[in-house]
Amino acid sequence: MVTVASTASVGEALQVLAEQRILSAPVLDPETRLYAGFFDCSDALRGLMSHAYPELLEAEWVGAHPRLSISHLQTLGPQFAARPVASLLHDEDLFYKADRRTSLLEVVRDGFHIRPNQEASTPEHHRIAVFRIVHGAHTPDGDTLNWEVEAVVSETDVVRLLLQHAQELGGPFSASLASLGLGQEEAAFVTADTPALAAFAALRRDQRSALGVTAAAGGPLMGNLSISDLRGLRPERWGALALPVGAFLALQHGGLAWEDALFGRLPPGMAERGWAVAPPPAPLVACEPSATLAEAAAAVSGVGVHRCYVLRHDGRAAGVVSLADMLRALTA
Repeated sequence: MVTVASTASVGEALQVLAEQRILSAPVLDPETRLYAGFFDCSDALRGLMSHAYPELLEAEWVGAHPRLSISHLQTLGPQFAARPVASLLHDEDLFYKADRRTSLLEVVRDGFHIRPNQEASTPEHHRIAVFRIVHGAHTPDGDTLNWEVEAVVSETDVVRLLLQHAQELGGPFSASLASLGLGQEEAAFVTADTPALAAFAALRRDQRSALGVTAAAGGPLMGNLSISDLRGLRPERWGALALPVGAFLALQHGGLAWEDALFGRLPPGMAERGWAVAPPPAPLVACEPSATLAEAAAAVSGVGVHRCYVLRHDGRAAGVVSLADMLRALTA
């Protein structure tokens, strides 16, 4: 299991995540190995926006300022990266006590906070930590107990496990998305020419996990932007967040070189489209309402994304189905 030391800087923590191509990791005290909190790429982004661009959280700001400065973000990156990672930690979405008698249903409902009809008042959690209880020092009142993180379990892990038993479970797995009422949640969109940092700010402001990407407002779906697209992004390349969403996705997923992005050079085949509609090679899972839950779950978990867009016949997205929606249907 990959961990980050509580004494690390934000830059060092992001370096660990980038090298492993992961989004998050538990933070441990380097001496005691005890759990100190949790750090992910979105924490760094949240801190950067609060520090340098709080106005991005205002819904109308992008319309008045359609471009951000690559050079400004390039300068801010190393400065912000020197902050201690301990200043950005959170742990509320990881701490869930369970033992060997705890059922998988309890983990989904109480650990991930996924409940029927979205009745939970607290936000859904995408991961939980598995702790091992270790006896520590002897005291007159008994041994002290230390909680050591052994593993992290995500929604994707649970969906993959359930897929292995799809034939035994039957029921919802064999039903269509339409018959289960899935895909009716309206998807949110961003145009490909929106600055990436502004799009990520919209995610946070509206408490969403993803935005569909279109070339123009109301157009067909061409991509998806989520926190997962921050994977591998180091502070020394935070200037990429000033790029249009289309170009940022192409950069992050291997369709564009960093040098070309930094100096505004369009690679062959992209010039006629421009930065705004650069075709992102990132995985995009889409299906029709008639697809079964098993088909949608297999498609999503197979490429490691967290949602499936439900398309109309004209290629426009009618709705979106998240991993949480799938788990809710399976455990209702």
